[in-house]
Amino acid sequence: MTTSFDVPEIDILIATYNGSKHIVQQLESIEKQATNFTFRVIVADDCSKDDTVRKVREYWQGIGKEEINVIYLNTGENRGVIRNFEFLINQSQAPYLMFSDQDDVWLPEKIELSVGKIRELEQRYVAQPILVHTDRCVVDQNLEILNASMLSELKATEDLSLHEGLLANVAAGCTMAFNRRLAELSIPFPPVTYMHDWWLFLVAKCYGVSYCLKESTLLYRQHGNNVLGADAKSRSMSAIRRRTRILFAQGGMNELYQICFAQAGSLYELGIKNKNGDVENMRTVHKFIEGREYRAWKLKMHVFRFRYLPRGYIGKLAVLMNLR
Repeated sequence: MTTSFDVPEIDILIATYNGSKHIVQQLESIEKQATNFTFRVIVADDCSKDDTVRKVREYWQGIGKEEINVIYLNTGENRGVIRNFEFLINQSQAPYLMFSDQDDVWLPEKIELSVGKIRELEQRYVAQPILVHTDRCVVDQNLEILNASMLSELKATEDLSLHEGLLANVAAGCTMAFNRRLAELSIPFPPVTYMHDWWLFLVAKCYGVSYCLKESTLLYRQHGNNVLGADAKSRSMSAIRRRTRILFAQGGMNELYQICFAQAGSLYELGIKNKNGDVENMRTVHKFIEGREYRAWKLKMHVFRFRYLPRGYIGKLAVLMNLR
């Protein structure tokens, strides 16, 4: 919706880095949203070496949005994606925020579905941190469909439990919308944050509300520059073998659990600091981080007894064989 306003209802946050090839198509899909919500786009460019910044500015000038939308340029050292999104959250004043990648295409109802669901949940969960994440359709560079439902591929058609979320995140940042209460509770990101979207999911899951919307709201582009994400999408045997090698690599499971223990430790400390943690959720997190004191068979007994395990038989087998 194109109107004049002081503070929009929604800030759409895009962290860019060498995104020249697809950034205009992403911005166009945002402008074509079928919604009555007011919104603006905030871009933080992290030292791009291509013409991403020029293309963003020229596009906004062409549609008369250069006075509404905002672009920040990092002229120092690269922040990296986590700190770039943290910076963007700090620039926002809107009651609702959405993350956007630089190379996807939003489907026309994305804003209306996501923020509309938050509004609905706020009627039930008053003053609570709320996160809504959605399914996504995986496409190739030419937007040909490779996988109509990423959540189905990950066997995650229901929202992850807190137990599962401590070890994995299927709530991709590009699908997320969240309210200001969650934004304020989540920042600053702790130094041990593995990914910004995983941290927001954990905070919402532990101290607020996380809701999984089963509809795909964007075309998630698979290409060479996001090959890590592409592995998770692919149905091919090569991708399965690749994931298996990671899980069964020497020290691989130990590294995974140490990352998760560190992140969970920060999550628990957040609840202590703000004195707002659900008792049962706090107990779940605390019991999980007890495992960082254990080794070998005692650690295996701990994670199996309390079900702190990866999804799927392969992941559980890797824990059994490779967690030391």
